[in-house]
Amino acid sequence: MAKDADEMKIIASLKANNLLKTTVFLRGNKSLIDDSDININQVIVYRNEWSRADRLAVMKQLGTRDYQKILVTSPSNFRRLIGTDLSFINSAEYYTLGKATQKVIKDVLGSNAYCAKGSKRLEDAIYKIYDDSL
Repeated sequence: MAKDADEMKIIASLKANNLLKTTVFLRGNKSLIDDSDININQVIVYRNEWSRADRLAVMKQLGTRDYQKILVTSPSNFRRLIGTDLSFINSAEYYTLGKATQKVIKDVLGSNAYCAKGSKRLEDAIYKIYDDSL
């Protein structure tokens, strides 16, 4: 899988500062760090999975409101959300922290999601949600 621009910047910085041998990436089993052409120490520290009970709990919690703005942090989280069949899914505005999640939302819903920018993406996304709410 091709590296995205942010991942390439991080890897270039680690290479430039000779830190690849002393750096370890703690990640989930679905993250996209591609180390096929470099040697990055990686440890999978969690599994990104939902049980049936998790899905039912989400439906119970979210099903009581009509959400208009949703921050989605990963493609797998969006796929899980649309699998819940909640009524607000198609009408909500979506905000993402990365282009991969933005692309999945566009592919599935046909609508464009806001993709946060800069080095403080979570902060940018939250400010954008706030600004769009005014």
